[in-house]
Amino acid sequence: SIRDKIDNADFIERCNRYGFISKELHGGKRPERKNRRLFYGSLLADEPWEALEIMAAEVYGVFEAMVFVEFNRTQMFYHRPWRWINQEEKLEQLYGMPRVHIRAYVNENRKLMALGREHAQRQEILKGWKEMGMTTEDVGILSDADETFT
Repeated sequence: SIRDKIDNADFIERCNRYGFISKELHGGKRPERKNRRLFYGSLLADEPWEALEIMAAEVYGVFEAMVFVEFNRTQMFYHRPWRWINQEEKLEQLYGMPRVHIRAYVNENRKLMALGREHAQRQEILKGWKEMGMTTEDVGILSDADETFT
């Protein structure tokens, strides 16, 4: 997989290309290698399938696991129908990984609005990462599903 190819490359050389590691910073010694796993998390609402395909073209097979959270209420508390629940298999194929989880977020508190509601929804991503085995040595990328790295 692409992750194996990246992980097996000389990490000093790989990181030096981006200015991340300098032997001078480590007393002239090779620093201990730590391969960190990448976890991805995003809220899902009405994104078009094509937006997910564009992102998948860039990140296919890169992440250890992905957590998406779909919610039944918008930030302004309007009802929205479920669209993505039970679509894990499709997203696993799209993103080239066997561990994609879609969590349903339901909170009927009318006082939880706007960014407070979004923050609470994003907390579900963190719960999902923990359930999928994420540790403090791993890296989580929290993004919107319609955002891409390039």
